[in-house]
Amino acid sequence: LYQWAEAVQYQNGASNTASPSPAFSGNVKGICPTGWHVPSDGEWCTLTTYLDSTVNCGTFAWSGTNAGGKMKLASSYWFSSISISTNSSGFSSIPSGSRNFDGSFGRLGDNNYLWTSEEGSSSNGIGRDLFFSDSRIGRNNFITKSVGWSIRCLKD
Repeated sequence: LYQWAEAVQYQNGASNTASPSPAFSGNVKGICPTGWHVPSDGEWCTLTTYLDSTVNCGTFAWSGTNAGGKMKLASSYWFSSISISTNSSGFSSIPSGSRNFDGSFGRLGDNNYLWTSEEGSSSNGIGRDLFFSDSRIGRNNFITKSVGWSIRCLKD
């Protein structure tokens, strides 16, 4: 679980309280291995709308009908969600939970939070949320960069 600035490897002076300068353009390697990068909000949009054409990438909220279910591994890792976790996309998401800004951990078993390389503001990142009891996908722009979320690297 990584804070946003760590996920983007402090590139261009990015921190959990300041925006990168200059702003990111193109792929952001961040903590990903060579040949991979932290997905942008747009790349997440491409994936989720491919899986579910009803996903609304223009809103910061839960949307779609089943992109989240198609991305979650059908396993006992998720709290009682086998019926809405099909993993038909092969994404194989598991519930990693989060690290809270105070250092405590939470939501293990019910959520998989995933950073993008983009910001909602100088102190907030943009991410995606998969929840155990929901087959939709969440898009958030109000998450404090100092919390720990997962990263799913994307091949260049």
